[in-house]
Amino acid sequence: MDSNHKILIVEDQSSLRTLARLWLELEGYEVVLASDGVEGLRRFAESAPDLIVTDMDMPRMNGVEFSRSVRITSSIPIVMWSANPNRSNLTIESRPLIDDYADKTGDSRDLVARVAKLLPVRAKVTA
Repeated sequence: MDSNHKILIVEDQSSLRTLARLWLELEGYEVVLASDGVEGLRRFAESAPDLIVTDMDMPRMNGVEFSRSVRITSSIPIVMWSANPNRSNLTIESRPLIDDYADKTGDSRDLVARVAKLLPVRAKVTA
């Protein structure tokens, strides 16, 4: 599947960044990586992604702070990807900033499904 969509993944754990990149690239997405919110803002400005997947708990700038900074200039879809066991509080705190929530404790299907819901595959145009 070739979606031509670009996704920015902001995650401080390198193993999870790598896994998320693999899962999303297998679905046909182009992936840009950042290791924290500060780098995420730089990569966001450089790469003009179609969607952001961000971790909640990161050094230097957490996912809520990062999302708040993005929202100053953009309405890009944001998926909060967190292992926070108290999802209802996280969602309430983040509701104006994020478009969906994916649970890190699940498998790849949760993250991929939430991304696909926000970025449907573009139909190929034939001449």
